[in-house]
Amino acid sequence: MLIFSRLISSQYFLIKDLKHDIHCENLIYFTNLSKEEFSADEVIELYSKRWDIEVSYKTMKTTQEIERHISLNGDVARNDIYAKVLFHNIVGVLRKEINHELEKRQTEKNMS
Repeated sequence: MLIFSRLISSQYFLIKDLKHDIHCENLIYFTNLSKEEFSADEVIELYSKRWDIEVSYKTMKTTQEIERHISLNGDVARNDIYAKVLFHNIVGVLRKEINHELEKRQTEKNMS
């Protein structure tokens, strides 16, 4: 039986740069993490990280077919998973670095 001991409400703002639109939503978090151990901000941060992991796993399932293995041999299947996770992580690091460089260039362009 799951018992919720807390309800946390938070506002989420999404700002779209191209149109300068601002969108606000109220988010509600249900948790059984105690107030003594976790502040509301910590709970929101944990849920955000968990959501990132869920999205990452979904991406691996759809783009790299992580649940589909090339062999029935356990060692080969395990190495297949390791390779797919490694590839996913390398792509993520590269994507982050490229986005950072593009943002830097855009900022420099706007300043000149």
